[in-house]
Amino acid sequence: SSGINAEYGVPRWGAHVIGMTQVPEAQLARELDLPLVAMGMVTDYDAWRESEKPVTVAEVTKTLKDNGDKMIGFLKELIPRLAEVKNWRETSNHAEKFL
Repeated sequence: SSGINAEYGVPRWGAHVIGMTQVPEAQLARELDLPLVAMGMVTDYDAWRESEKPVTVAEVTKTLKDNGDKMIGFLKELIPRLAEVKNWRETSNHAEKFL
């Protein structure tokens, strides 16, 4: 969790989760003309959703492992598709069709 809690206005923002940004990576990728996809995985709501019970390290670790397993499955499907891409610029403009 990010350590941000309700007092910082998360509910006012209309957000459902809080995460670390990909801004530095996105800026560097743009500068180098590299394609970039960011994917976030939620581990818990403990940092700001006061109505939820506090999470344990074991719960976060299990969720993180489960998320990792899901990501491995996703990447096993995605990587062969990426290898087929000839024109990244055109493909990235139509990413919803690609995935």
